[in-house]
Amino acid sequence: MAKKYVWVAVVMAGVFGTMLALTPASDRAQMGATFGLLAALITALQAPPIRQFILRHRRGAIAVGIGAVGITPLVFFSGLSPLSFDPQVVGTATAFLTMVGSLVIFLPFMARRLERDVAALKADGWKAAAQRAPGAFSPGNEVKAVLAELSDHRGALLRVVGPWFFLFCVLPVLFMNVGYSKEFADRDRGFALMILLVLLILLLTELALLSVAMIQWARFTATRREPRLTAFPAKALWGWAWRWFICGVLFRSLDRIEPWLKAHLATATQWQLDGLLGLIGFIMLVFFSPFALVLPAVALDAADKGIVASMRGFRLVGRKYYLGAAMILAPYALATWGLGVAYDHYKGPVAAVANVGASVILLFITMIVGMTYLTRIYLRGSTTDASAI
Repeated sequence: MAKKYVWVAVVMAGVFGTMLALTPASDRAQMGATFGLLAALITALQAPPIRQFILRHRRGAIAVGIGAVGITPLVFFSGLSPLSFDPQVVGTATAFLTMVGSLVIFLPFMARRLERDVAALKADGWKAAAQRAPGAFSPGNEVKAVLAELSDHRGALLRVVGPWFFLFCVLPVLFMNVGYSKEFADRDRGFALMILLVLLILLLTELALLSVAMIQWARFTATRREPRLTAFPAKALWGWAWRWFICGVLFRSLDRIEPWLKAHLATATQWQLDGLLGLIGFIMLVFFSPFALVLPAVALDAADKGIVASMRGFRLVGRKYYLGAAMILAPYALATWGLGVAYDHYKGPVAAVANVGASVILLFITMIVGMTYLTRIYLRGSTTDASAI
């Protein structure tokens, strides 16, 4: 058991150490404290005595967290008082207290979920699950089966996903004139803020349309029943939304890599840097893709939407899952990189429209194929009653 905790600590230290190395020197002290706190909490939660202690005193933990968050306004406004306080210190203290308080509030919920996941792993058994795999899993054959399934049900694909994709493509066109109001926006700050609000709403709507399309397709893949167009999956959409938000925050850390690469590869051309960044992003997507198996669970409204329960299909098929995921994501990564290189050489309005159009179509196809693959893998280990969806 102690060996397990050492491995968790080593992995956490490696991940956060890498992120810290990519952080600008001016921000390293603040980010180091943040990463250190996260690593300590995640590592500590692996110990059953600590989890059980937190669960026994969950009300106290929540009260402490609320108290820490409640103090932050006092700390913040102290920076506005006549007394001499360093604004940077006040800002850092405010942000740190807010983060610590929020983490402490969520500690009981994290501990409870981890207890359930550990119990599920013990009941299922990692090695035993692999032995119960229904037949050998071939990544190549699975991807072929996914493509054959999409081809056989292309009519259903058009009816289930088509309307949402149509709205996804048409909606931005309706707001294209927003960009031509720059002169007026420069003179009227209120109008500029309104434009930003409209663009934010448009972005969130676009993400929601894509998510709804994938949710409805996952349900069709599981049930072979076409969901009604009016049956809006609001609950599943909310479940996807906050998970996508967390995922987006984590993958934003990739932005730190580009300045580091430019500093250490000064002679590299832009297309070479773009290719290297794309390769790093591709590797990270494939490596973390098993966690996306929770998305079919949410779409199908499974009783247990936890990561461990959702990843049972992954445990059944084993590490070959990664090869299948790579076969689906690699064409998109290569094609988008090629489109970027082509656009750098042939810039212009026509090239821009062609680049955006091709990128959108590639993204949509990859998401459909990927969601079909994830749903099929999830269903291998799921106990969800598809007839109840």
